[in-house]
Amino acid sequence: MKKLLFSFLLFPFLLQAQENEETQEIPKDAMHNKGFFNLTKISYTKITSMEEDLSVAGVGDITNDLETDGTNAFALQTINGYFLSPYISLGVGVGLEGFISPTINTFPAYADVRVYLENDYSSPFIFADYGTLMKIGDEFRRGNMFAVGAGYKFFVGKEKRTSLVTDLSFSGRNISMTDASFKDSDRTFTTRGISLGIGVIF
Repeated sequence: MKKLLFSFLLFPFLLQAQENEETQEIPKDAMHNKGFFNLTKISYTKITSMEEDLSVAGVGDITNDLETDGTNAFALQTINGYFLSPYISLGVGVGLEGFISPTINTFPAYADVRVYLENDYSSPFIFADYGTLMKIGDEFRRGNMFAVGAGYKFFVGKEKRTSLVTDLSFSGRNISMTDASFKDSDRTFTTRGISLGIGVIF
């Protein structure tokens, strides 16, 4: 797992170094890190901890720590945002997210803040997301989510028209469900995990 994370984060740096050797410096494209943008990405989350909280009227609260072997999530997300400056962007994101073991589908809607460390083709950045999990099924009630992490933005191709991002983050979800076995009950899953993402900026 450590080798995978190291290779994932090192890849854009190696690709950028190779392009710098093969191509001459090209003037910066004023359309990037300026104005409106769309970031569409896919991500994988390895769940590292999960709790199940069951609150039943007249009984009380019950908390169980769940095993996380085989528990993970896959997501497709899109963020529409605006660069306040070449270094700071604000955006609104939505997505589809599916958990495996247990099987839970969620629809995140969240605010996204990014801070770029350099005004250049390639730049490290840090980001934070916070928002809600919208209802999309009969069992799912409500929820919230967060993510904090860091990544790297880089261009590919000689003409530098395609911008990619890779990121690594710590993320969490609070997912409230119904439970048909109990009347007036609230069943909540709380998850924490490490997420890997890769996307394209338009």
